[in-house]
Order: sequence, then structure tokens, then C-alpha cells
Amino acid sequence: AFGTLIGEITVSRIDLCVDFSTLVDIAAVSPSAWVTRATHKAQYWDGDVPSGWTIGKGDLLARLYDKTIEIRKSGKSYLEATWKVLGWDEVSPVWRLELQYRREVLAQLGTTSLPEVLERLASLWHYGTTSWLRPAEPNPDDQTKSRWPTHRLWMALSAVPWHGQQEAS
Repeated sequence: AFGTLIGEITVSRIDLCVDFSTLVDIAAVSPSAWVTRATHKAQYWDGDVPSGWTIGKGDLLARLYDKTIEIRKSGKSYLEATWKVLGWDEVSPVWRLELQYRREVLAQLGTTSLPEVLERLASLWHYGTTSWLRPAEPNPDDQTKSRWPTHRLWMALSAVPWHGQQEAS
């Protein structure tokens, strides 16, 4: 025992993530194609190979990165067994999309207690992958990015099912 908890337990941070493999060239997404409320965007490289993105800073951010490159560097290969069971061919890159919510954003979204967070996983994922961030298919005939169609890969990622209710965003 470490002590006595008094009051409601609140959540200071939650990271939601999805691992996936795709034939879509994620690196081909142009920095200008990201439709987001965030102002910070950084693309990362492993030598000459694009390895991912970080979008946002502070209380809400997204990471989209090649998890196989990260595993190769860290030596943490324990995920590979799970991927194999789920059909990974052991050759294709596995990408990870993470959404990180910190206390201030969780409070703004009315989600501060552990039961609230667990009940709203679907809403948090939906908000992060539709309202807050999405890559779009550029339309040269329309200068308003918010009207551009969402990238087809992102449509699949934003539709990943989570436990809990999805509230309208």
C-alpha cells in the first residue's frame, strides 16, 4: 500500500493507438494536406526513408510513425508476435497512429475521471481523427482545405471501433 486515495481519481494523460499495415504510401502525404487545428507539424526520417509525423504539441498531439523502424532501433520486438497472429507478413512496415490527450484537453472535453475516459474512448478517437486532425486529398480547384475529401487510408483509421459510446463531435 502506498497511501489512501481521497476523492475521485482523475486521468492526467491517455494515449490511444492503432497499429496497421498498408500499401498506401504514407510518406507521400504532403505537409500541406494535413487539415488540423494544430499549428506544429514535424516529419521525421530514418536516413532517406520517411519514418513518421508528429502533429500538435502539449495537451493534444498525434504521432504517425513506422513502428517497425522504431522496434528495429529499440530491440523491443515483443509486438511482432501479436502482429503475426493478426496476419502480418513479417516484411511490410507496420505503422502506428497514436493520439495523446493530456489533462487540460480531457477536462475541456468533459472527460476527467477514469470511468468517463473508459466510456468515451470511441468519442476521443473520433474527435482526434476527424475534427482535430485528418489528411486530405488535395483539390487544386478548391483553395479551402477543410472542404477537401479525407484521405482514403484515414477514413479506415478513423472508423476503427473502440469500446464506449461515440458522442457527436
